[in-house]
Amino acid sequence: MGMNALDKNMTRNYANLIRTCAFGAMSVLSLTLLMPSASLTNDAFAQGKGKGASADKSNNGAAKNKSSSSSKSSKSNSASNRSTGGGKSSNGSASNNRSGSNLLSANAGNSKSKNINANSSRQPNLNSQLKSLNSLKRNAEALENSSDPKIREVVVFLDNTEDRDAVAALIEQILDTLSVEQQKGDAIDADVDASAALLQETLDALVAAKDENALLEQQLLEKTDDLSAAQVNLDSANAGIGETELNLTASETELEALRQALEALSPDDDGYADTQAAISELETQVGALETQLATQQSEAASLQEEVNSLDQTLTNISASLATLSDEIASFEQTSVQQSQDLELLELQQAEQQALLDDLNESLGSASDEFDRLEALTTDDVLVDALVAFLANSGRSVDEDDITDEMLEWAKQQLAL
Repeated sequence: MGMNALDKNMTRNYANLIRTCAFGAMSVLSLTLLMPSASLTNDAFAQGKGKGASADKSNNGAAKNKSSSSSKSSKSNSASNRSTGGGKSSNGSASNNRSGSNLLSANAGNSKSKNINANSSRQPNLNSQLKSLNSLKRNAEALENSSDPKIREVVVFLDNTEDRDAVAALIEQILDTLSVEQQKGDAIDADVDASAALLQETLDALVAAKDENALLEQQLLEKTDDLSAAQVNLDSANAGIGETELNLTASETELEALRQALEALSPDDDGYADTQAAISELETQVGALETQLATQQSEAASLQEEVNSLDQTLTNISASLATLSDEIASFEQTSVQQSQDLELLELQQAEQQALLDDLNESLGSASDEFDRLEALTTDDVLVDALVAFLANSGRSVDEDDITDEMLEWAKQQLAL
C-alpha cells in the first residue's frame, strides 16, 4: 500500500526537480478537505449500499478501477503517450471496468427489496464513517508531516498523487524542451548537409582542375617535343637552302664567264661551239637550282609557320597552367576552410544528438516513473486507503462497502 524508502526518494527527486527547475513551489495538494454543501441523502446511501450488497466483489472492484478524473493526471498520461508513441496506462481499462456499473444497477434493483432493512440500519453508520474523513481537514504541509498512523495510507496516496502530477509536469517540460532542441537539431543537420555539399563541390572542382593541369602538362611536353622536331626540320631546310644558294651562285658566276668568253669568240673560232654548248648546259643547271631553291624556301616557310604555331601553343599552355595553378591553390585553401567549418558543425551535431539522447532517456525514465505512480493512485488504491483509515478509526467497513457515490464523496473531501 505505501512506498518504500527508495521509491519515496525517487519520487521526491522528480518532484523537487520540477519545483526547482520549472514550476517553483508547487502546491499540488492544496487540500481544502471541506465538507460538501450537503451530505448524501439516505436514499443515495441506500442505493449505493444496495449496489455493494448485490454486486459481487470483482464487479464492484472493476467499477472502482476508473482512472483518476484529475485533469493533471489526464494531461500527464497524454504527455506520456505522446512521448513514448502510445505509452502505458495503469488505468487504461477504466472505461471497460466502468461498464460493470450497468450490471451493478441491475443487481441493485433486484436485491433492493431484500436488503432495504439492512441498508436502512447500516446507512447512517456509513454516513458517519465517511464524514469522519473531516478529521483530515488540515493544510497540505500538516497532512504530509502528520505522524498519525490512522491516516498513513491516505497520506501515502496523496503523496503519490502529488508526485505523479509533478512527474506529469516534468514530462511536459521534457517534451517542450525536446521539441525545441529537435528543431535546433534539424537546423544543424541541414547546415551540416549544406556544408558537406559545398565542400564536395569544391573538392570536385579541385580534382577537375588538377586533372586539367595534368592534361596540359602532358600537352606541354608533347608540344615541346613537336617544336623541337619542327625546329630541327627548319634548320635542315635552311641549311639546304644555303647549300643550294651557293651552288646557284657558283653556276651563275661560271655562266657569266662563259658568256663573256663567247662574246670574245667569233662563230668561226674552234672554241665557239664548245663554249656555246657549255653556256647552254649551265643555263639548264642554273634553272634547276633556282627551282630547287624555290622549293626549299617554300618548305622552310611551312616549317617556320609550324615552329611559330607550336611556340604559340606552348605559350598558351603555359598561361593556362599558370591560371590553373592559381585556381588549384584557391580550391585547396577553400577546401581546408570548408573542412574546418564542417568539422565544427559535425561537432555541434554530435553534441546536439547527445542532448537529444539524454532528453529521450530522461523522458523514458519519467514516463516509467509516471506509470509506476499512476498505478499507485488508482481508485482501488484510494478505496484501500479509505478502508484502512476507517478501520484504524475503529469503524467496521470493507472495500465492498465503498460504492461509487461514496468514493466520489471521499474524493471531494480530499480535494482530488
